[in-house]
Amino acid sequence: MAAEAVDVFISYSRKDEDLKDELEIHLVNLQYEGKINPWQDRDIEAGKEWEAEISANLEKAKVILLLITPRFLASKYCRDMEMQRALERHRQGTARVVPIIMKPSDWKHSPFKDLQVLPRDGRPVTRWDDQDEALLDAVQGIRKVINGLIEAPPTAPPPAATVVSPPVPLLSLDLPLRPFSFDAVKVNPQGQIIQRTPGQAESFAEDLGKGVTLEMVAIPGGEFLMGAPADELERQGREGPQHRVTVPDFYMGKFPVTQAQYQAVIGKKPSNFKGGQRPVETVSWQEAVAFCEALSSRGERIYRLPSEAEWEYACRAGTETPFYFGPTITPDLVNYHGNDTYDKAPKGTYRNQTTEVGQFPPNRFGLYDLHGNVWEWCQDVWHDSYEGAPTDGSAWMQGGNQARRVRRGGSWDYSPWACRSACRFNYDPGNRYYSLGFRVVCSAPRAS
Repeated sequence: MAAEAVDVFISYSRKDEDLKDELEIHLVNLQYEGKINPWQDRDIEAGKEWEAEISANLEKAKVILLLITPRFLASKYCRDMEMQRALERHRQGTARVVPIIMKPSDWKHSPFKDLQVLPRDGRPVTRWDDQDEALLDAVQGIRKVINGLIEAPPTAPPPAATVVSPPVPLLSLDLPLRPFSFDAVKVNPQGQIIQRTPGQAESFAEDLGKGVTLEMVAIPGGEFLMGAPADELERQGREGPQHRVTVPDFYMGKFPVTQAQYQAVIGKKPSNFKGGQRPVETVSWQEAVAFCEALSSRGERIYRLPSEAEWEYACRAGTETPFYFGPTITPDLVNYHGNDTYDKAPKGTYRNQTTEVGQFPPNRFGLYDLHGNVWEWCQDVWHDSYEGAPTDGSAWMQGGNQARRVRRGGSWDYSPWACRSACRFNYDPGNRYYSLGFRVVCSAPRAS
């Protein structure tokens, strides 16, 4: 039986289309041999949603070719979307990333600097006396990768979905609450603080032992408009359609789960960036669920990951702007890739690591770090849009891509657009990453 052709995704800057076309000519033999099924954005059919088609083909590709030029590295979409996701999949072992150095560039200081590049010795295609010879050298390297994949044994199927309890009202939780005060801030389009509003919320503390506690904030239920409006800057197709959701009362962690809290419950320290009050990261969805189960087994309260609707409702805290601070953010308010900007805000510090929780202003519910620092796992199975999504605040566990789970909030190494309240990404539930953590919510006590 003939081996199935390997899906190959070609990532390039539209300004380098001539170089991409030349490479495709040299790939034709592999295609005629039935070994590859190449895809690039010019293959998108009329009437199809551009961003969704790119995302879908990037997810299914087994080999991802990055055509590296200065224009590619300068493109926010190529760098922050296609290259970022490609490298995530490479680290997971679900795809092979092959950088091809097409033009001279500062690639040796790029995120893929440790990968083997083509052509040989990383000599740019345009610097060879004969560019066809350079492209042939690159294709021979690609052929070796393809042959290795065709000969490799199949991988095991992903784990089945875990069904988690739906949200329940606060009225069923008989807890001693204590008030706490905070200041919420509002910014203008330039990211300057124009308003400080005193706020107050209520919380309870779960004792984890050895002086470590988990503070849970009461989130009053209500209705909100979930998703991004069509005119929001950097909006992605997967963030719609907007729809009304009614969310019951619940409790949510004041901060992402910290390394001290994770160690107190699980007894492990998996994080890349060490510090007891930094958020725990490098944890899979499955490990986050295991944390919730272990914590729940200690007492009467049930802990779980938030549904995606609960997460966005809690993040927005009554706002409808891209961020709970207003129309933009700056590195003075959020830990993200500060060399990038959103709308009219200025550049700032790129910390290149996580920060201790609670270092930046909270939202109007008294919750911290929902924008940036670490991505946060949600319960939900991944769906490419909100068509058919629940409207009661519960997790969407049916249908969709059962091999992926939702992550929210952006992180220290992502651009600010990914930190928006409506932005949503997905990830393999069994894999870890050093910008990926979680926070928990609390449901009703068990029946006696």
